[in-house]
Amino acid sequence: MLVSLDLEVTGEQVMMRARGAQHAAGTGNMTYRPFGNEKEVMYLPNSIVSAGACIIANINGTWEVIPRMFYRELKPISSACTIEAMRIACLGLECRLAEDFLAPGDNPATFDPHSPHFHPELFLERMRTTSSTLAPEIAIPEFEDYIENASVDYGLPVLAASPIVFDGKFMDLYFALFGTDRYHRHPLSKSPLGYGGIDIGSVLRGKANDMNVHLSWLGLRAKDGLTHNSLEDAIQQAEEFVVIANPDPRTLNSMLRSNTY
Repeated sequence: MLVSLDLEVTGEQVMMRARGAQHAAGTGNMTYRPFGNEKEVMYLPNSIVSAGACIIANINGTWEVIPRMFYRELKPISSACTIEAMRIACLGLECRLAEDFLAPGDNPATFDPHSPHFHPELFLERMRTTSSTLAPEIAIPEFEDYIENASVDYGLPVLAASPIVFDGKFMDLYFALFGTDRYHRHPLSKSPLGYGGIDIGSVLRGKANDMNVHLSWLGLRAKDGLTHNSLEDAIQQAEEFVVIANPDPRTLNSMLRSNTY
């Protein structure tokens, strides 16, 4: 089975160099001393703020999206963030609507990713304190259980994402930091998904025999593109994989030609 995964994160890189007050302790912080340099440099991990997943299984020779979903919004593990990433990551978060997210006297624009007054660090602080998000020490073991329970019915779990190099690196960090080692499939990894995986965009390019095609060319996405709710996006890419994997190649090429832009 494939586990279609989408993450919303606070920055493009797994680690970013700490600045000023960001040197406060946090989970996963790393200190690095460059060779020949006595000065240590602190690096902070960017955070996963939401994780969404669904199952893709091959049923009697046909790939199908299975209605077994996973979605959690997570408390940040550091103050590391970029405003560009946060403007996207916060768009689909449900915790923004929680009663305890905004405090009396708050300016709502400060927590609106569309606003020029958006303050990503304050947004992360509210994600840390609201009761509507989960600590990764709780959320990641729950994700492990989700994967293991689905694998009982549908077979060995394999990560599927687009692009896999992005979602995979963050998920591997979180399995390393917060995984339980209960379902690991490799002696050197805590991940229940192992080291392998499938990049859905690469499957499309191979099936179409064209390195320039993009998943959006299938014409299955809304006009405005992805919603950046991680569960909705995980389902979207799963549905795209099913279309890629199942049809006659002539049908796929026809879809790509009609939606190229």
